[in-house]
Amino acid sequence: MKIAQLAPLWESVPPKTYGGTELVVHLLCEEFIKYGHDVTLFACGDSKTSARLEAVIKKPMREMNVEIPSFYEIDSISRLLKRHREFDIIHNHIGYPFLPFTNLITTPVVTTLHGAFCNKEEVGIYRRHKNNSFISISNSQRLGLKELNYIQTVYNGIAVEKYDFQETPDTKNPYLAFLGRISEEKGVHHTIKIAKDNDFKLIIAGKIGKVDEPYYEEKIKPFIDGKQISYIGELGHNAKVEFLKNATATLHTVTWPEPFGLVMAESMACGTPVLALRNGSIPEVVKDRVTGFIEDDANILSKHVKDIHKIDRKACRKHVEDNFSAGKMAQNYLKAYEKTLSISNLSGCTVKNV
Repeated sequence: MKIAQLAPLWESVPPKTYGGTELVVHLLCEEFIKYGHDVTLFACGDSKTSARLEAVIKKPMREMNVEIPSFYEIDSISRLLKRHREFDIIHNHIGYPFLPFTNLITTPVVTTLHGAFCNKEEVGIYRRHKNNSFISISNSQRLGLKELNYIQTVYNGIAVEKYDFQETPDTKNPYLAFLGRISEEKGVHHTIKIAKDNDFKLIIAGKIGKVDEPYYEEKIKPFIDGKQISYIGELGHNAKVEFLKNATATLHTVTWPEPFGLVMAESMACGTPVLALRNGSIPEVVKDRVTGFIEDDANILSKHVKDIHKIDRKACRKHVEDNFSAGKMAQNYLKAYEKTLSISNLSGCTVKNV
């Protein structure tokens, strides 16, 4: 099958540090090529991939301080449109900006929804193109816009073998971990309270975007003392694995309907349980009382810090191997492609080289 992957240009594929969507795109390209498919990736030029790379810019837009959407995204779309007949299927990972162009081409398109429906203007575009083929990354994500044509839910996956399993966390210098964007919807302030309530060390890792700087300055920075509460910035893959596998638990106290939350799978792959608030996809990712604890309230969740030892770290690893591996994700996407191609055949579109 000839597959085009249209990736965001905000980060490299795979991302150097933060970037869940770009990591998923990278893994899909690698897995599809293993299966013998012909893959072309539309992404920024410093991406590392086994696929054919169609690069619009040399480095990610974040490093260029470019606003989104941008000319570069339009240029990437235009390049794909010129070549669309070369592909059996186009996989859109940039969301609504590509949807208006799907009416101009005959090649089947599937769109993975990597975010939540938070913007009224975006929702309007999705509704106008509701009959397109959409893939949700959790069942809970669909609640934000039920009328779209969802052909399948495909959970995000990770290359599990690249995450070292550690049966025992660091006991000499125990700590709770937070990994993610430092923003209010990620609930970092809850993690600080949980750590303080339990007299536990907390290490915070992740990026601070410009829009989130006021939140960081007002609600997070005043508590960072370098002793009980530390902030260590963004982490590359190897440092991230070391950080997660040595943690007593990972705190995931999101305050919004998060569509997936890849860091939870990454943590559990290392054997580290997750303490999370019941929002969005969390109950689909964390198995309550088996791979961590889920509660509706941060104060109640805080009480489970003392129960972390009850969680079998081997069960955490197995849960990820069974449900969130890159291989399983790729196989489920291929099923979604086949479903889309079958529908296209019935509607009279020509499909090549399947």
